[in-house]
Amino acid sequence: MKLYFIRHGEVTIKNNEYFRAHLSKEGIEQGKQLLEKGVLPKPDKIYSSHFVRAQESAKILAKHFQISVTIKKCLGEWKIQELNIQFDKFLEEEKQARENLNLIVSGGESFAMARERIYNCTTEICKENPQVKNLIIVSHGNVLYLLFKKLLNQEPTFNEESEQIKLFDYGIIEYSDKKFRVIRNIITKPT
Repeated sequence: MKLYFIRHGEVTIKNNEYFRAHLSKEGIEQGKQLLEKGVLPKPDKIYSSHFVRAQESAKILAKHFQISVTIKKCLGEWKIQELNIQFDKFLEEEKQARENLNLIVSGGESFAMARERIYNCTTEICKENPQVKNLIIVSHGNVLYLLFKKLLNQEPTFNEESEQIKLFDYGIIEYSDKKFRVIRNIITKPT
C-alpha cells in the first residue's frame, strides 16, 4: 500500500484561530496545481485531519477524484494549535518545545507525544485498510515533519533554513509487511 501524505494549502488566520483557519485563494489554487501535475493516483480512500484547513484541502482532492473524505482527529496538528492563543505566546512555546521534544506545552501535548500520535494513527489507518492500494492523507507541517523524521530514523532539528515542508506538497510512504518505507520525502530543502 502507498500512502500519499499531503500538507494542507495556505490559510488565512484571523484572531489567532488556527483550528478554524480557512484556505486562502492561494491555498485553493495550490491544491488545483498539485492535481494538474498528475502525480497523485486515484486513491481508494482519503483521510483528513479535523482542522478546517486540512478538511478544505482534502475536499479539493475528493471532488477531483469523486470520493468521500474520512476525518480522523489523530491526524491533527500539534494540539497547541487547537487553542486561540496569541501568536507571540505560541511562538515562545513552540521555540521551547523544539528545544525539548518532551516538553508539554499549552494544549497538553509535547512534540514527542505528537510524533507518537501521528505514527500510531498512520499504523491504525494501514491496519484498517489491508486490501487498499493507495491512500491520501491530508495533515499538517509539524506532525508530518515528525512522522517522516521518525520513519527516516532521524532526530528532528526544526532547522527551517535547511528543511521545510511546502504547502500542498506531498510525500509517499509504502506500507508492506507491517513496515513503513519512505519513497518520497515530504521534507525538502528551501529554494
